[in-house]
Amino acid sequence: MKKSILPSICEGYFFDGEMIHAMPRCCEKFCKEGCKVFYDKLAKTEDGYYMCPSGFTVYKRTLQDKVIFYSGIRVKGFYNKKKKFDNEINEKYPIINERLFEIIMETDDKYREVADELEMQKGLHKDLLHDIRKLDGIIKNKAEEILNQYEEKNSKEEINDIIKRVKNIQAMEELIACKYSVYDLVSNIDVLGMGNKNWVSVYKKFDKVRYILLNYKNKGITIEFQGETDYKYNVNPVYFEILPFLLLENAVKYTSNNRNVLVEFTEDEKGELDVFIQSYGPYCPKEEIALLFEKNYRGNIAKKYIDEGTGIGLYLVKQICEQHGIDVKIETEYKKKWNGMHLGYFRVYLHF
Repeated sequence: MKKSILPSICEGYFFDGEMIHAMPRCCEKFCKEGCKVFYDKLAKTEDGYYMCPSGFTVYKRTLQDKVIFYSGIRVKGFYNKKKKFDNEINEKYPIINERLFEIIMETDDKYREVADELEMQKGLHKDLLHDIRKLDGIIKNKAEEILNQYEEKNSKEEINDIIKRVKNIQAMEELIACKYSVYDLVSNIDVLGMGNKNWVSVYKKFDKVRYILLNYKNKGITIEFQGETDYKYNVNPVYFEILPFLLLENAVKYTSNNRNVLVEFTEDEKGELDVFIQSYGPYCPKEEIALLFEKNYRGNIAKKYIDEGTGIGLYLVKQICEQHGIDVKIETEYKKKWNGMHLGYFRVYLHF
């Protein structure tokens, strides 16, 4: 709710309008003295027009379980005409009729949608550039190591070591490709339905991503696999590879140091595959679970303790699963509070 055409109060903060500004001192007084009492009481009333203690119009509105007050303006018929305003205020802060105000509110909804989308794209682009620069530095260093240490190859052991290091470089390049694919999907989710499908090994796709991430994140975390399987699934291989990448990157990102990420593969009696992913880190309350699949949403506890994140990873997971007919669900389990942080298990279940 940071971007708005109209001045507004949301979640304890006052945001001045981008185009229509609040009356003087409203942004300072809204949380003091009589104003705070007024807004606390107003939060429990029905949506609609009200008048604040200073005589200005307040419109209470509930959007997606959030209470918003459009405040510090004058809408004809809903402000105190007896209040005296100086000429400067009358010139800078005109009176709006009710119909115009409602049109502005409708426009404001579309404005915030566009602003939120641009903000998300900006954040994703920033994260992408940060990761690409980091990966580029790692690739450069690894290549220089090979050149400096093995200009003259003297033994089979040295050649094998070179091959291992080159595979690490290849993994970094494949991670860059995953990052760009994520960016492509966010920019145009419709590409999920395009392209040819092929039968791919689910285990091998997860295993490949495991190798890539462990060389990249370097957090002392082990991604432990259980139950190797030859199960194959018919998918768009380009974008399906993003699924294990998003899930394992998310698990590694939020896992506390020196904790393992568990990935378990189980085939049932029908020949169908279940994949179970478990990590341990900031707890996600059960009431937030459904919201995790929404675009741009990040758990309140997670974002408090971990800065990086755009809130699009699990949204894309849901989109990829729906496109490929894969069932996905999330469960959480609270364990304890440590150093002020609530910790617990985060579990993702996939059924192919």
